[in-house]
This record gives sequence, C-alpha cells and structure tokens, in this order.
Amino acid sequence: MGRVILIAMLRDVARAVARDLGEQAKEPMAYIRTAGENSSEQGWRITNRDALVEAGFRPTNYTITSKSAVELRRDLAEFPILCFEGGDPFYLLEQMQKMNTTDTIRELTRERLYIGFSAGATMAGPDIMSARHNFDTTFPELTDTKGLGLVDVVVLNHWGSVPGREVFLVGKRGRPGSVFNNFDGEFRRIFLADNQHLDFEEGRFAFREV
Repeated sequence: MGRVILIAMLRDVARAVARDLGEQAKEPMAYIRTAGENSSEQGWRITNRDALVEAGFRPTNYTITSKSAVELRRDLAEFPILCFEGGDPFYLLEQMQKMNTTDTIRELTRERLYIGFSAGATMAGPDIMSARHNFDTTFPELTDTKGLGLVDVVVLNHWGSVPGREVFLVGKRGRPGSVFNNFDGEFRRIFLADNQHLDFEEGRFAFREV
C-alpha cells in the first residue's frame, strides 16, 4: 500500500504537504480532474491547481472519463503521484463504473502516492454514501457506492467553513438532507477542516494542521 494524503481544501495546505513530502513532491503527478468536470462553478478548480504548482508540484491534467483499463495503465504508468481533484464523488465513481475500471484504479492508486482533496479524499474511503447532501442529483448508472478502500475511514470535508456548515447541517439548497442523516454506524468518520490534512502511511495516520 502506498502513502495516502487526504485534504479538504488543497489551496490551503498545498505548501505544507509539499514540505512534508520533500523531494517526492517534485515527481510527476497525474492530476485527475474527473470529479469536477460537471461542476457549475469552475473558479475553485483554477485556484486549487495553481496552488499545487506554486507549492512545487508538477501536475499534468488527466481524466478517467471514457478511459479503458488498458488506457489507464498505459497513460498513468509514468506518474508516481496520483492526485484526485474535488467535485462530486458520485459523478467520479459513476465514470469508473461505466468503463468497468474501478478495480484497475484501486490497483493503480495502491501502488502510488495518492493525494485526494474534497471528493478525492472521500473517494479514498470504503464508501462514499455518507457524503451525499444533494438529493436532487441522481446517478442511475451507479451499481454501488463503494470507494477505493485505501483507508478505513470516511472523510467528510470542509468542517467548520461557512459552506461546510450549510452542507452538513442543512443540505444543499435548503433541502432536508444533511450528511448526518446518512450515518449508519458502519464506518468510522473523520471531519476534516480546510486547514488540515490527513497523512496515512503503513497503517497509521496523522493529522496535520496549517
């Protein structure tokens, strides 16, 4: 199992993560943007990616959408770092399942340094259902909500921020569907603030705070 770094807001901790990684931060990174492809707002994507570059990372944009298992193995072979962007984890998982590449992505991420922020952090856990807060959106092609299983906790992002409080306690657009209604006790959950990140290595994890 490779190292796993989970982040709520990349722009707030990118420099700290780069310092933690040292020379490893300079290795080629595949910046997987799939989760944000259907976002109605795009400014946050630019801000977060720019923060990576300013911190010294070397991201190359990539999407898993419409990619076969063969293409994924070929395209990602030269990238020791895989960074999964924020956005919608349900959309991200749907794209994996549509191409039947979920197991391939699990394999590739286990062999590399995995960095996930927001949706990418949620996707690293055993299941993503606890992150659902917008019941207007459906993904009919999803067969299940299993995550990548890189860690044994479900990360709930943006704890303490104004948008985060709205999502956690109310649900999007005022609908009564906060994430607290999704808790079934099956998995451990960690609430992650924007100025924090989680570092998992060799079965142990540590909180880092900026």
